[in-house]
Amino acid sequence: LVELALVLKFLSVADIGFSPNGLPWLLDRTSFLTGWIVIAAVTGLYLLNVFRMSHDTVIEGISAIRCCFAISFLCLAAYTSAGVFGSAAPTGVLWQQIAAFAPPTEPHHLLDFRVAAKKAADERRLLFLDFTGQNCVNCRLMENTVLSLPAVQAKLADMVQVQLYTDIVPGIRDPAVQNELLQMNRELQGEWFNDAGLPGYAVVGSDGKTVLTKFLGLDKSGGAEFLRFLDAGIQEAQKLQDAEAVAQNHNPERGAESRPKGKQQI
Repeated sequence: LVELALVLKFLSVADIGFSPNGLPWLLDRTSFLTGWIVIAAVTGLYLLNVFRMSHDTVIEGISAIRCCFAISFLCLAAYTSAGVFGSAAPTGVLWQQIAAFAPPTEPHHLLDFRVAAKKAADERRLLFLDFTGQNCVNCRLMENTVLSLPAVQAKLADMVQVQLYTDIVPGIRDPAVQNELLQMNRELQGEWFNDAGLPGYAVVGSDGKTVLTKFLGLDKSGGAEFLRFLDAGIQEAQKLQDAEAVAQNHNPERGAESRPKGKQQI
């Protein structure tokens, strides 16, 4: 039964891999977790001798260890049910690990670096790059824990956010466009991180070229390290902006050229 739970995870990966748009097709998040709920509940009942297989030997009585395992599986089924069908998902570490194994939901941010870079340049905002993957458990873990923190969300709200998938780009049916984005994302990751590990994050200037700060892997500090990473990027951007202002003050002609010309007064 435990092997069936693992098989369900591998089926989920295959479901995403063969999907025409890179999104879960047969096993979405709810159906996947429902499958785990059923398997956990059946395992608990089996350990309590509620039913037996035809090849099983008859067991008289239930040992304390067997009873503990049975209760654990039943509690896991109930706990996961609360996370899937309850009004609010649990906030504990156990639920974060369970949710990380579930298939991802549809992306909520831009997927094309070129579009995000143009938007950042037009709006004079910083870029937040999220190198991620459809089948990346650690990516889901960061999304469900660190990236969802109110303090982190407040800082990210001022940036143009883009998710750069390096395994399967979801939501795109055109294979040529999907492969183009995938290749570009992998090249960006190799150029800026020199590492293919996921997840990876970067704060980039509004020019789309200046990497201000980088963060690779999981944040095991509960969000403190990630907040320092974001603050470092914001502070570095401010330093560059101040240096540019000083340079313009020392070169009035350059500053005058960068300002729009008004109507000539007579």
